Amino acid sequence: MPLADHLHDSLHRHLNEVTDPGLYATSFVGTKCLVERYLDAVCASLDHLCDADGPIPAAQRLALFEREAHAVGRSALMLSGGASLGLFHIGVIKALHAAGLLPSIVSGASTGSMIAGGLCTRSATELEDVLADPTEHVYTRVFRALTPSEMRDERAVMSQDQLLLAIKSNMADLTFAEAFERTGRALCISVSPTRARQKPRLLCHLTAPDVLVTSASLASCAIPGLFPASTLLQRKGSKEQEYVPGERWIDGTIASDLPTDRLARLLNVNHTIVSQTNAHLIPFTDARSRSGLVPTVTDLLASSAYTQALQVLDVARRRATSPGLRRALEWTHGAAHQKFTGNITLHPPVTAWNYGIIFRNASKDALARLVRQGERATWPKLHVISAQTRVARTLEACVVRLRQRLRGVA
Repeated sequence: MPLADHLHDSLHRHLNEVTDPGLYATSFVGTKCLVERYLDAVCASLDHLCDADGPIPAAQRLALFEREAHAVGRSALMLSGGASLGLFHIGVIKALHAAGLLPSIVSGASTGSMIAGGLCTRSATELEDVLADPTEHVYTRVFRALTPSEMRDERAVMSQDQLLLAIKSNMADLTFAEAFERTGRALCISVSPTRARQKPRLLCHLTAPDVLVTSASLASCAIPGLFPASTLLQRKGSKEQEYVPGERWIDGTIASDLPTDRLARLLNVNHTIVSQTNAHLIPFTDARSRSGLVPTVTDLLASSAYTQALQVLDVARRRATSPGLRRALEWTHGAAHQKFTGNITLHPPVTAWNYGIIFRNASKDALARLVRQGERATWPKLHVISAQTRVARTLEACVVRLRQRLRGVA
């Protein structure tokens, strides 16, 4: 037990600051030799304690590793909204998967929910096929404009049927519980309410096990004015019915683009990899990720403008007398008053082409270009992600091996 006791005393969420982002401010790789030796020693000790024959029974070892895994925390991949620019997420997923660093917890809002749903409802073999050539497997025709009479009836510009076709073409029609059982990945989708007294929800296998992931993604993609609000459907046996009768839901980005706090409470997440493709946030995220005088001044001015805009929106929403205007200001304030970065934040470059693709159906060439942008944004950060998540990944792998061993004995 001395090794187990020592690991218990030394493993904490901050890991003695060996994963501090400041260590990677100058160079992503190299120069961290002491840190790498420490992580090598910790992970080798964990593997030894998990696999070696010894006096500690497997059941007791499993309890030990589950406790340590909870103490250290878990990592999650968070995919933001961004309309067609959100196809960038596929490149991020492809790079992380190739490096063996893809988290088992994935959240998505708006377009991110469609990409996350495609990831978390596919088997390992199906995922390999998609990532090998996304242009042959990802359906990108999301937008189809309605006729003027349809716009009047639907109170929207784009066809909900076309959006649903795209969603069902990109993911299996499973419930959250079925998706988790099939893939082992925890899919989480944010949706926002249309009524002031209803609260935003983070749907997953724990909070909404019977809800269909396709209906959750449809609601999460319902950008107000562009697509109509949507109901959530659940499946009980072979029967489908409304999850919350009478309630309609809209774009998850409005209230919870990156549900960091909810993921921490529900799934013990304390490390986040964010793929941020919201067009209005990319310039600010880009400025914060670079050093130098110009990015520093840009970041300072943007932060000041952001703070002032929040104050104006707060006053306006409290003073508005029209219910419709008040609700619109509430949505705008809620969308702005969020944290849009994570421990690792990845984003596409700020280019005219990227802004031009946002509300267009991406061609195969455009999809390939966005996927490559996602890969290129992720590759430099792989070493940092590996170091920051290595102990948690080792603990998770040990828990899986011990559970399999106990099932084999049983």
